[in-house]
Amino acid sequence: MFFLLQLNGGIGVIHHNCTAEFQANEVYKVKRWQQGFIINPIVMSPDDTVQAVVDTKKNRGFSGIPITASGQLGSTLLGIVTSRDIDFVPEGSHATTKLKDVMTRFEDLVTADKGISLKVRTETQTDRQANL
Repeated sequence: MFFLLQLNGGIGVIHHNCTAEFQANEVYKVKRWQQGFIINPIVMSPDDTVQAVVDTKKNRGFSGIPITASGQLGSTLLGIVTSRDIDFVPEGSHATTKLKDVMTRFEDLVTADKGISLKVRTETQTDRQANL
């Protein structure tokens, strides 16, 4: 809901009966998201484990994580891991399964250059989904 308010120029209200941690987390989620683009994503390395993604999903509420060569923002993008990639990894293997073994590789991703408009991005994504 906060995202829709933000896109339409509105303000969000967080109820004061929520814990301070919950309030801060809600603000954090909105501040990281800007009109469909994640400006400062959390990234991981191909040698990180599935458990790191599971922990991120538990702590941050998302599991779509770019995988870069060094595990740092600005490094070469190698692929992405989503919950769909890790859903069938047995729970007992989370700590030992490397992301490089389950990630969607760069060659299979639909990418765009920096500066693409939200409209063009949405059209590209819609065209791609129609062709699957």
